[in-house]
Amino acid sequence: MKKIYWYFAIIGVIVSMAYYAGRQYLKFQYITSPSVVKEMGDWWLHLDRYYNNHFMIPTAEEFFNYGQKDSFVQDNFPEIIPQDLNKKDFVITSDSSYIIVWLFSELRKGQDTLLFSKMNFMDFLFRKSVLITSAPISDICGSQNFVILHNKQKVRNQQLEKELWKIIYDISIKNNDESKLMTSSSCFHVYFENRKMRLEVSSSDDESLLDDSYLKMVSSKLQFLEKDYSDFEIYLRLEK
Repeated sequence: MKKIYWYFAIIGVIVSMAYYAGRQYLKFQYITSPSVVKEMGDWWLHLDRYYNNHFMIPTAEEFFNYGQKDSFVQDNFPEIIPQDLNKKDFVITSDSSYIIVWLFSELRKGQDTLLFSKMNFMDFLFRKSVLITSAPISDICGSQNFVILHNKQKVRNQQLEKELWKIIYDISIKNNDESKLMTSSSCFHVYFENRKMRLEVSSSDDESLLDDSYLKMVSSKLQFLEKDYSDFEIYLRLEK
């Protein structure tokens, strides 16, 4: 009798594995179908738009929800998030330059990048880390001298804008030789933790020019923000 139970157990395991593999193969066929491949290949455009609108790197869930609810996306790109994709299968990460979309997991150190176009069924079945697409991280300052945010939304504040223009003049114009062209600009991210100001370089034409003395000077001129503007978040472009 025990042998019969073992046979049934083995058969059950084989059937379960075959069923799982079959389901995964159907999923693999769907995710590698031309229509789905085309839409995922365009994700980088919408990642860039998401970042410029929300000033943050989305999680996979946030990006999927955005693609399915944002009025602009739905009016112009309604199929950008293909049906039946599981957002839990995707991971979105970033480095200093790019927003990156992975299938299953972020690439581990010491491994070669597996491109989506090279993925086969065994890669999919064993859930290897696969690179879907990437988008350059835009300079939030862009052509603007500053961006003021409150609760991640762009706002206007006349008094704060006036103070920021003074700083731009003091640092970028007053302290430079006007006969020389300013060839380097940097976008600074100013935010607050427990009402204490934090200063980071969001982007720079030449980071080698951002020495400690320059950063300390910028930080000292922005200290006034702690008193009256700690509820805001600021991106400030300065030239050097």
